[in-house]
Amino acid sequence: MTQGEHLTFKPSSVVAERLGALGRTEDVVYSPDQTRLAIAAYNENKVLVIQIRMITEAGVMSVRSDACVELRCADFNRPHGLSWLNDDTLVIGNRKQDVIVVSVPAVSNAGEVVEVHPLLKLSHGPNGLIKSPGSVAVTRLSDEYFDLLVCNNYRNYVSRHLIQRRNGFEVLAEVRLFEHDLKIPDSIAVSTDGKLVAVSNHEGQRIDVFANDADSATRSRPIFSLGVSDYPHGVRFAMDDRLVLVADAGAPLVHVFAQGGTAWKDAKGPNLSITVMDDESFRRGRANPQEGGPKGVDVLADGSVFVVSCEEEPIAFFDFRSVRDHLVGADATNLRHDRSGAARLLDTTLATMKGQHDQIEALRAEVTKLKSEKAMRERTLDQRLVGLLKRAALRTLGSGGKS
Repeated sequence: MTQGEHLTFKPSSVVAERLGALGRTEDVVYSPDQTRLAIAAYNENKVLVIQIRMITEAGVMSVRSDACVELRCADFNRPHGLSWLNDDTLVIGNRKQDVIVVSVPAVSNAGEVVEVHPLLKLSHGPNGLIKSPGSVAVTRLSDEYFDLLVCNNYRNYVSRHLIQRRNGFEVLAEVRLFEHDLKIPDSIAVSTDGKLVAVSNHEGQRIDVFANDADSATRSRPIFSLGVSDYPHGVRFAMDDRLVLVADAGAPLVHVFAQGGTAWKDAKGPNLSITVMDDESFRRGRANPQEGGPKGVDVLADGSVFVVSCEEEPIAFFDFRSVRDHLVGADATNLRHDRSGAARLLDTTLATMKGQHDQIEALRAEVTKLKSEKAMRERTLDQRLVGLLKRAALRTLGSGGKS
């Protein structure tokens, strides 16, 4: 365990005021261009987007924020998970309502409060798979197609939604995806190369990592799991997918797992745990054993800085360079070999089609079973009625004979 190298954060008075009014925060995520940060304010039903600038003076790094915008929406209902679809569009998982897509207005020094309106609501999709959506992860398959994965927290499954953007947004297909032994999937991340999906298994006290390919389905088992002693929440891949960062909601820690050798494998615990909160702040937020620690976590693409968020500390930045260099080396990002967007799109489409076929067949089998059970119940009922009628007729005939 090591103490986190806390970076000085210098917000403007407006940004500081907006941050101070967030209350309970959940997910936190950098924009694709790495210039802004979105933070989900769970109880206040809003999302704050702040500008981020990394400053290095005399070899010392700090973070500045002079502008922000606060998003309000009638469809925000306990916003919990965030994912950028692109630099101007955000996907928001509302745990008590729906997953929606909204445009993100420009930040400003005045920090305006802007009412936004959904460009898409996933509950309007063809299959109604969205139930208690907590966390979301978007993968860009092309300029037109996006793969959206959703953790349906209290239904214990991940769903997939293939979205098309053409004169607006629409859901082309959706399917139940991973569900094997998930117990409150609380956060989700897709690796940079698109091959892996990491899911925080909250009550399972581990991160389950699934293969993301044409064979992905509800029956898929994790290809490896990473043990977390308390309650994993936010999860992110970093450094060419050779690191996984996990915010522990039940401890004042961010855990760091490193790939061993050329491939990931099961791990009972992290390579390193970083303390990101002081004892007083942690105790103040510890309403129960599953609370008090950091909720959201994200890391810059070069692995230099990670950020955490929770109710007691809405935002905090940490220098990650020494940990990064120790575990994987500073040049790990140069080793990336991404699958092409076309290959990802093909795999996603095939997995969705296969998943839909499997689930349709399962539904057909269930309907056939129910019909059979119903017919059996009806036959039993008919037999009982016939028996009752026969007995009634015999009693009637008997009493008629006596008179």
